[in-house]
Amino acid sequence: MSMVDEGKEKSLRSQLIAWIKLFRIPFVIGPGILPFSLGSLLALHAIPALNWPVFVIGNGGVVTILLVAFLLNEYFDYTTDLHNRDFNRYSGGSRILPSGIIRREAVLIVIAVLIAITLLVGLVLQWGYHTGRLTLVLGGLGFLAGVFYTASPLRGSYRGVGELLIGISCGWLTLGAGYYLQTGRISLEVSLLSVPLVWSITAVILINEFPDYLSDKMDNKKTLVVRLGDTGAAQLYMLLLVLTFVSIMSNLIILPRAYLWYNLGMLGAIPLVVKNILAMKAHLYRDKKILEKICGRTALLHLSLSGVPLIIVSISRL
Repeated sequence: MSMVDEGKEKSLRSQLIAWIKLFRIPFVIGPGILPFSLGSLLALHAIPALNWPVFVIGNGGVVTILLVAFLLNEYFDYTTDLHNRDFNRYSGGSRILPSGIIRREAVLIVIAVLIAITLLVGLVLQWGYHTGRLTLVLGGLGFLAGVFYTASPLRGSYRGVGELLIGISCGWLTLGAGYYLQTGRISLEVSLLSVPLVWSITAVILINEFPDYLSDKMDNKKTLVVRLGDTGAAQLYMLLLVLTFVSIMSNLIILPRAYLWYNLGMLGAIPLVVKNILAMKAHLYRDKKILEKICGRTALLHLSLSGVPLIIVSISRL
């Protein structure tokens, strides 16, 4: 093989690796695949069997919506990411576009393709599998939340409302959509089960904004951390963790016994809640290395709130 061919092969390999990193596939699991799958399996309380094609295609739609959101975030946060020197593995984006490995224009092409696929998925589900009149509405809400998290005219993450958009869409909406596509109805009980996820994913977004504080402030990206300052944002973060705990305990009391084990499974995340609250009270978030650990534990907290109940419901149906 000639040196030219070797150079092309290395270039293609580096491009492929860069695109994989840009898609941030591991981050699709926690806010997307797990809660959607949990909502789908919880539908077995109301239906005799799972519609597997709807389950698979629906998960695909969730993934494409999240990928659109991720790529738009990378595209519109390009300048902010260039200025960011305090990022960690959970914040500051993938770092691919600032590196110059992939052109920003190429990202727009991929986004357009993903949007087309997302629309096709919605049409197939609603009219091909007759999943209900709200199928496109629910998918559209999730899509718009992901798009306007960073895109104009709303630019939620630049105005201090992006955290709320993600909390509702990746907390309540994703779990509820999984249930709806299987049953054709919205469930109050499933909505209550989603409340801890709403608080925990909002906490994930909030804590991941701490390392980006200086670059966000420089570029007038008014996240809640920029608006509140680190002390105020730390207090809000602790409140979100407390609300996560309170909502789990409330569900243990309110929801029928059929959901008991799912709620008990969520209680396994409480040590992470306590550990992070103690770290924030001690202002340990001002240490970059410890802050990265807090970010990681918060991501694990949210992951476990849907992951553990998903394991429980899967085992109970075997």
